[in-house]
Amino acid sequence: MKIFKGILYVIFLLSLCVVTNGCGSSKKDNMAMAKRNIEIGRYGNAKADLETEIKEHPKNAEAYYLLGRIFLLNSWADYSLAEPRFESAYKINKSYAKQIAELYSQYLKQAKGLNVSDAEINNEQNPAKKETLMKKKERYEHAKTMHQMWLARTAADNSKE
Repeated sequence: MKIFKGILYVIFLLSLCVVTNGCGSSKKDNMAMAKRNIEIGRYGNAKADLETEIKEHPKNAEAYYLLGRIFLLNSWADYSLAEPRFESAYKINKSYAKQIAELYSQYLKQAKGLNVSDAEINNEQNPAKKETLMKKKERYEHAKTMHQMWLARTAADNSKE
């Protein structure tokens, strides 16, 4: 009888554990998952993890920063979506201005192929290629402008200290 009660007690504890998630954390750690997905190049998954993190923790500056970084650095992403995320990170934690400026600097170094001259655009006869060149130039110019803005913010924030 004691063995039977012991088995019932174990079954009860296990079922309680499953129902209440009491056997370790089943709660997904969105930030850890996002960082891991970024490391292995699963940016779509990282984006989803970060969006969930922001819904659950709207004051997490790092989540906004990482989401902005995904939008800026991935060709499939709409880079204009990066800036509102960077703004949110900065509003929560001013120290992100320097990281964002450094990110744009890194981006500009790697994106030299986006720096297209007006002559190159004007000389292109194929309309589709011409449009692609114009978009490249626009993206590069936007990044230069954002880099300068974030450098200025970093300098302004440092002068207040």
